[in-house]
Amino acid sequence: MAVDELNLMVLQMAVESVRSLSLSFAEKAAEIANRSRGSLLFDVRIDGDAQVQRVAAIRYHGGQFGVLALDGHGLVTHYCIVNGMFSHYIAALESWHRMPLSMQAKMDANGNARLFVAALRDADICWAPSIWPECISELACASLRFVSAILRPAKRPSGAEIRPHLRRLVRAIQINWPNIRILLRGDSPYCNPQVIDWCRANDVDFIFGLAPTTTLRKHVADLEASTTARLEASAKTGKVRRFKELVDGAASWSRVERILARVEVGAQGGDTRFIVTNLAGGKAKALYENVYCRRGAAENHIKS
Repeated sequence: MAVDELNLMVLQMAVESVRSLSLSFAEKAAEIANRSRGSLLFDVRIDGDAQVQRVAAIRYHGGQFGVLALDGHGLVTHYCIVNGMFSHYIAALESWHRMPLSMQAKMDANGNARLFVAALRDADICWAPSIWPECISELACASLRFVSAILRPAKRPSGAEIRPHLRRLVRAIQINWPNIRILLRGDSPYCNPQVIDWCRANDVDFIFGLAPTTTLRKHVADLEASTTARLEASAKTGKVRRFKELVDGAASWSRVERILARVEVGAQGGDTRFIVTNLAGGKAKALYENVYCRRGAAENHIKS
């Protein structure tokens, strides 16, 4: 694993571990540096930038720097790993940060901070909150970041409504990062024939929630029964979770697809969920828990 990827993984874990804590940005930056075994170099406020309110930098081994940015609303902390090409910007801000408060008051760091953020944008480090792709191999950006939002009526979207938005979104990402592999994760409203066919036609991977049907429930009836029996034979504490893979398709689909079922039984009864994907590899348990559910949890991180 490359040094920048390793540092990014460590930084990402540190950020996520403090995201929900009731701390100021300065306190979070210091705690992130401590947990990621780095050295906090500075934390400065930026005036006049609509997207970034504060920025901080952490030094890691291998000539790498972790950069933290508080968005313009003061809600979300973004982060990335950069290399030595930004060292002169970082050195200037570190020098100001080390000055006594009396000297800091006489020298404004805002100009250097804005130049630093502008350089990050120019280098496609994705500081704009509208573009935070998962692209560790091509760019040193944090994974699972906010991409876009649409204000629309509170009703189930149709495939005809979803597809144009996906087309614009995917095209914008591919123009900037042509070698990136895109995986779309969506709840069951995205699982319709128009979206699935569009993903296959444009070589885009997908993993969508799938609403249960009578046919699907027949596929897992035996598994549900045996899972219930397994819980009954145990101490009846906790839950029993099992998985099954099958190939099937709705009448409206153009072809059959890979469907994964998660069957769970606990003291409150049974709960069965289905997802559909065109990913060829991976076991059902790993895809459901580590890909589908984990990516869904990113929405909660955005809100925090």
